[in-house]
Amino acid sequence: MVAFESGNISTKKVDTTEETPIPVNPQQYEKWTSKLERRFEKLFVKEYLGSASKDELVELRELTEARELFKSPMSADEIIAEMKREKAAQDLIIALKNYKKYVG
Repeated sequence: MVAFESGNISTKKVDTTEETPIPVNPQQYEKWTSKLERRFEKLFVKEYLGSASKDELVELRELTEARELFKSPMSADEIIAEMKREKAAQDLIIALKNYKKYVG
């Protein structure tokens, strides 16, 4: 899970029990507003304190994606690099699962 921390985006582990990614739709937002920023910050605090519900975590993920999209859009090169990193991570997970099957 990506989260807001002191004005920066950082990675924070939230729930590893679910293997299926939660679908997000940051495109539902037309622009980033101060109201969305306040909601984002409120949900971030709830997540940090461990009191956020699953629905709030989904909303936080959507807001995080939208915030990144509107506040710091990626260039085409950054998008390609991110896609390559995600593919490499997926390949590594598959390789580790296959190794675990092989080793026992």
